[in-house]
Amino acid sequence: MGNYHKEKISNLVKEGRASKGYTQRELSEIIGVSLRSIQRIENADVLPRAYTLKLLSQHLGLPPDIWHENNPTPDKTLAQQSGLESFHFSASDRRQLNHRQRLILTFGIGILLTLLLAAFLTQSSAFPETDFEFLLLLTSTICLYTLILLFIWK
Repeated sequence: MGNYHKEKISNLVKEGRASKGYTQRELSEIIGVSLRSIQRIENADVLPRAYTLKLLSQHLGLPPDIWHENNPTPDKTLAQQSGLESFHFSASDRRQLNHRQRLILTFGIGILLTLLLAAFLTQSSAFPETDFEFLLLLTSTICLYTLILLFIWK
């Protein structure tokens, strides 16, 4: 999503907050996000998540489709039919994992692979028969873990 869209949302949030007479701190408390998040949204440093955009729309009295890039007309989606608001962004705006989520996945998958490897080795009385087979198993596990990490951190 381009800088233009971030700036557009930034201006809408600033204007909406000012029209309601809220300070940044008051708005952050009302919608339940950190003050720093509001500051970063208003400085056009970040593009808020769809859930945050929904909360901002509700509390600032802005129509949800105002957040759409190029203001497309809303279509009937499953989310709308179920009563949930949906926000449509361009195809290039896929959800990215933040740093904390990447770290959690990195350690979680590492622990999971270690436990799976330990379970496999303890249940098998005949494997590995040689040190070479054991090293080959460790090498393939490390390669698999590296590929997973490349996917997570790319």
